Formats: sequence, structure tokens, C-alpha cells
Amino acid sequence: MCDPLKKRILFYIDDPKTKARELNSLVKAAGERDCSDLLVITRDWEGEEEFKGCGIHFVPLWQWLQG
Repeated sequence: MCDPLKKRILFYIDDPKTKARELNSLVKAAGERDCSDLLVITRDWEGEEEFKGCGIHFVPLWQWLQG
């Protein structure tokens, strides 16, 4: 079961050090539980990125709350 691990809240994504630290933690936890389809909840940024071989979706908080 990996649902709690595949989400990360990173409200401010502007700082590269913070972003790298949080994505490293997310990818490491996902790898330990064999998770995919990773999600990062942000303040206002939406997009997709490849990070260390994992596809990560970035979704603004307001959009995530709407479901």
C-alpha cells in the first residue's frame, strides 16, 4: 500500500534546494514501497517532471481540493 507516500505537499516550489530535498524524499519513499504516479501539491504551480526516473505530477492546492 503506497497511497500516503505518493503525495507530498510543497507549497513553495521556488527554492531549488527545498524542491530537490522534498523530491528526493518522495522518490526514496516511493521506491521503498514500489509506488508510481507521484503527486506534489503546490501553491500555484501545475506541471509534470521527470526526477530520478520517476514521473511526478505537480498540482495546485485549489485544484487538488476540487478533486
